[in-house]
Amino acid sequence: MEDLREFDRAPDFSSSSGLKVVIASAKLHSHFRGARLGELSSHSSYMRQHVAESYEKFKNKWSQTLSTKVIELFDHAAEFYEEAATLLLTRPVTLLHGNLKFPNLFWDTSANGGEPIFIDWQYAGPGQGIEDIVFLLVESCGIANFQLFAESLILS
Repeated sequence: MEDLREFDRAPDFSSSSGLKVVIASAKLHSHFRGARLGELSSHSSYMRQHVAESYEKFKNKWSQTLSTKVIELFDHAAEFYEEAATLLLTRPVTLLHGNLKFPNLFWDTSANGGEPIFIDWQYAGPGQGIEDIVFLLVESCGIANFQLFAESLILS
C-alpha cells in the first residue's frame, strides 16, 4: 500500500479543480467500461437509501436558493429515482467510486499543477459514470460555483 502522507488534501472546489476530478473520473470510467468487476458487480443499495433518507434535507437546504422550477425538477428526479437507478445499471456499466467528493481526495501537487488521487473506496460498484459526477456536484460544489461548473461541463 502506498504511503499517502506525501500528498496534500484536495484544494477547495473550483471550476479548475472540479474539472480535474471529472477528467480523472472519466479516465477511470473509460478504463473499466464493460469490464468484469468480480465481487463489485453486485449493486449496493447505499445510494438508493441515501437518496431516500437525504432528499428532504437537501430540498429544505436549497429551497430558498434554487428556483421553484429547479426544485420541481429535483422532485421529479426523486420521484422516479428507482426507475432511473434500474436504467443506470443497464450494461455496459463501469466501475464507480460511489462516494466521489472532495473530502475523499488527496492531491498530488507535483503533477501537472495538481492531480486528484481517489481514496475511500468502500462504496465502489457498478453503474454509469455520470453517477460519480452528479455525486461530486451535489457533495462538493457550492451553489455559487454550481452554474459555472455545470456550464463548463456541458460546453466541454
